[in-house]
Amino acid sequence: MIHQKQYLASDHDKFKKLRRKGYRDAYLEAQVRTRIAYQIQALRKKFRLSQEEMAKRTSKTQSMISRLESEEYGRVTVQTLLDVACALDVALDVQFVSYPDFLERTRDKSEVAMQPDTFHESWNAVTLAQMWSGRSAQSSERSAAGRSVLNSPSRVNLNPQTAENGLTSRMGTSSTALAA
Repeated sequence: MIHQKQYLASDHDKFKKLRRKGYRDAYLEAQVRTRIAYQIQALRKKFRLSQEEMAKRTSKTQSMISRLESEEYGRVTVQTLLDVACALDVALDVQFVSYPDFLERTRDKSEVAMQPDTFHESWNAVTLAQMWSGRSAQSSERSAAGRSVLNSPSRVNLNPQTAENGLTSRMGTSSTALAA
């Protein structure tokens, strides 16, 4: 599926280089390895953990955490990433994407961009937005702001009573398929 989006001039230059298969493969490998290493470092910093503390929290060794934080280490498994995600209470999303989407997603390399909210941080943000929008009778502007936060792609309605409806309508999937 080809998406029509606005790309920076630097993306155009990258696309020229990416036409060569060897360059494209090397670029992909380097970006994925670097992003995983930087994100693990950023998450460890977010939680103010030493490598040893991170190792205990993830049931890994300190040397494994050190390897995960090295962009030269190329043997990261999905299971290891799941272990880290579960230990830190953040989600993990592994998916194949088009190169334009890949370039867009990997553009922001800031530490903040590498530190996703935990489940509880997300829950608190959603709950706050719901409380704010619940007072909409007082101000329609406040209600619109709250709904925009709730409907933002980076926030999911986690209210147990309405979460199923929000997920199924966004994903076009029945709740039975989600439960499977």
